[in-house]
Amino acid sequence: MGKSTLAYKSPNEEVDYQIVWSSTLGTDTIFSSLFTNVSSGVTLTTFYNTSTYCVIWFSGGTSGNSYEFTNQIETTGGRIYEKTLRFEVWDK
Repeated sequence: MGKSTLAYKSPNEEVDYQIVWSSTLGTDTIFSSLFTNVSSGVTLTTFYNTSTYCVIWFSGGTSGNSYEFTNQIETTGGRIYEKTLRFEVWDK
């Protein structure tokens, strides 16, 4: 899948974002989730998943920079999907 801009955040914020997989899954469900390729300069603080979506919490970053991470899931049916997401950091 292609990259998409997720959101914007301030360098001082710790924020959470939800990656919804339900339209991709059909009747399948998420068995496991992994966040990889997290750009240096940001800190991934927490992540978890339900059967249809994943949540990531992160902090840090420098104003004016873009950062990326990849969410890879494995489904109970054995399928593997990935989304690479980007967010931008700006002073508010």
